[in-house]
Amino acid sequence: MNLSTNFTLSEFTSSETAKKNIDKYSEQFNPSKQIIENLKFGAVNIAELIRKEWGSFSPTCAYRCSKLNRDIKGSETSMHVTGEAFDETFIVEGKNISAKVFFWLVANRHRIHLQN
Repeated sequence: MNLSTNFTLSEFTSSETAKKNIDKYSEQFNPSKQIIENLKFGAVNIAELIRKEWGSFSPTCAYRCSKLNRDIKGSETSMHVTGEAFDETFIVEGKNISAKVFFWLVANRHRIHLQN
């Protein structure tokens, strides 16, 4: 299932920990409609803009079901649980430019046209 032009649901629900025990974390790979809508929102309004400016990437962490979040000792208030956050490390020519991408996003937040 596509969340946006360049991002899929499987990219935003991927978890090596969950893959090791699929039965325990079945919700990880079958999120609710609301979670999927939240993931779509982030993919369309944030991830696509980052990709357009900085090139291809796939999130290192996005949605985490409650069980997975608890087991990895994630924050109880983590927005990953609601599908409203994703993480990525941006490496260009061997250098981590994640801070640069973050500050670009903050500086250009006015360019973000939120779409549902």
